[in-house]
Amino acid sequence: MVVGPTGGLASPLASHVQGRPILFANDLDVHENGSIFFTDTSMRHNRRHHFFILLEAEATGRLLRYDPQTKTTHVVLSGLSFPNGVQISQDQTFLLFTETTYCRLMRYWLEGPKTGKLEIFANLPGFPDNVRMNDKGQFWVAIDCCRTKAQEVMSKHPILRSVYFRLPLKLSFLAKQTGMKMYTVVSLFDEDGKIVEVFEDRGGEVMKLVSEVREVKGKLWVGTVAHNHIATLDYP
Repeated sequence: MVVGPTGGLASPLASHVQGRPILFANDLDVHENGSIFFTDTSMRHNRRHHFFILLEAEATGRLLRYDPQTKTTHVVLSGLSFPNGVQISQDQTFLLFTETTYCRLMRYWLEGPKTGKLEIFANLPGFPDNVRMNDKGQFWVAIDCCRTKAQEVMSKHPILRSVYFRLPLKLSFLAKQTGMKMYTVVSLFDEDGKIVEVFEDRGGEVMKLVSEVREVKGKLWVGTVAHNHIATLDYP
């Protein structure tokens, strides 16, 4: 949907692609040519049931592109596992998106000799949400940490994971048995996927379930889906 700079009633831009409804539109970024790249996290589950996407390790997510000239929506990539945040690079030659289920940051080339190629940009220590670029063309990634050996096994055996988390026990108890202890990590990567900076809140004292990090005028602004506040941190 789109709304003007003065507010008002939002207008829908894309609701269907290839004759099917877009069930879980997630994040977006706008190319300099006006194209809107956005993620459709799942073709089976909506946002309300997002946890099942992780449990089943299902791969029906897509990267889509809306063309404002023709007012049509196109499938760029399909078969993705929980595609989430999206960010186009400073020179517009590639875009990054997080693939939450597999704890990784992916790069899709838009221009140059690698046009159309998809590759792993960075493997992450936990489950990423959004990715945002700073003024230097570097990328901040919000990560809910951390991966455990049990989770690694379950990620390779989705049926096992699905059965385990459907046992008639509290999810918090089941998660604890796998060694899962969620805490916040925010990482900064350069354009080559190398780590520049890492901040952690291992005790979850300030933030849990971090969703986004933005660097603006010497401060980091950190959002979350678990609290009713935004954290700030002087940086650098």
